[in-house]
Amino acid sequence: MKNGFKLLSLLTVSALLLTSCGAPNPLRGKVYMKDGSVRMGMIGVPSPTTKTVGLVPAGQDKTVKLASQDVSYIEVWHEKAGEDKASKLMFTSWIELDKKGNKKMSKKKIWMINMVGLPYIAAFATGEGYLVHSDGSASTYTSTNSIGAPDIWYYLQRPNEEVPTKIALSNIASSIFLPANRFFKRWGPHYFSDCPELVEKIKNKDVKVRTNKELAAVILLYGDCKGQARPKPKTDSKSQEKEQPTKKK
Repeated sequence: MKNGFKLLSLLTVSALLLTSCGAPNPLRGKVYMKDGSVRMGMIGVPSPTTKTVGLVPAGQDKTVKLASQDVSYIEVWHEKAGEDKASKLMFTSWIELDKKGNKKMSKKKIWMINMVGLPYIAAFATGEGYLVHSDGSASTYTSTNSIGAPDIWYYLQRPNEEVPTKIALSNIASSIFLPANRFFKRWGPHYFSDCPELVEKIKNKDVKVRTNKELAAVILLYGDCKGQARPKPKTDSKSQEKEQPTKKK
């Protein structure tokens, strides 16, 4: 997938409605293996905790199971959108920050979907699962009627960082009964310590992160701080409607 500013839509849906929200699974795509090989075919879009990726190689009719730990990343696309609008997912561990900014590496790995890919930073999201749509957009979702359904979390990664860092919680159907921005206010100043102007805005609550649009705005401010040219965001009115928060303002 080309570097760019690609916002995800965030969905809160009943599990019974998932088949009507996105493209059929599997999708056309490529699997980039850690050994450097690339495998093409129909790919089952993994959920965050998927341990194996199902691939039906091009020209074959049998599914091959690939261990997630052996995959570097995958690209999948809706056939109506084409490969140029592929969505990228990667299986990775992540870093968590405490109140003092100390880093702790996660003990497990999960599949994350790429939201934004820019030369100076990349953004990812996790939820209960992922959908890819005919217009090339992608969604991460969580079920409103499922007890214990995963929350939607955001992660950031600079080019010199080995893995993404958990940075904020979406307020879309969050099961944590706390103001969603509490997490960004706690972790943001540590992560963006190389940009004092942005840190000040975070501490003063001039900027918050509770939705993917708010995260995109913060990424642009960070780019301004680093002298990066602003890309043109690519969103549509349909995606913007889906991003309206449903809980905790």
